[in-house]
Amino acid sequence: QQVESYNNQRVAFDGMSSKRILRIFQSLELELKLSYREANKSDIMLYFDWANDNKTRKNALNSEPIPLKKHKEWFKRMVVNPNSKLLLFEESGRGIGQVRLDKLDHETSLISFSVDSNFHGLGYGTIILKKGIEESIRTKFCSKFNAYVKLDNIASQKVFERLNFDYINDALVQGIA
Repeated sequence: QQVESYNNQRVAFDGMSSKRILRIFQSLELELKLSYREANKSDIMLYFDWANDNKTRKNALNSEPIPLKKHKEWFKRMVVNPNSKLLLFEESGRGIGQVRLDKLDHETSLISFSVDSNFHGLGYGTIILKKGIEESIRTKFCSKFNAYVKLDNIASQKVFERLNFDYINDALVQGIA
């Protein structure tokens, strides 16, 4: 009986709790350093650079590079569109990433995010997506969220899973699985 009790404890106490706790505190530290605001016309080139980053293009539904002229037209429309919200996340005035919300109906938005490639793998994706959701709910922009993530974009899938998004099904979106 003592051996069985010991084995049960080994399952519950795996020796990794210190690493999990450290990760929580590191995430809180990152979160405290971040600020965010709605993007404005002066952010046009930052968004252009992010949108045309090689990893971003690879994981986007449309992986073709975005021409500057087309980006400028799109961005100028987006920053004034009442059915869209572009949130820019910064640390000490440096752009870290962005969350984009596009209303699908009065309570639901399509949500997406990207992180500057210099900050990949540091936990910012989860933080900015969480904060983007909180801001959207706080301002009553929307309260429900849908997202499309390419099947091979494992990093983004994990971010959405950490925030308790439910996987619905595989779908073709703009001809891409």
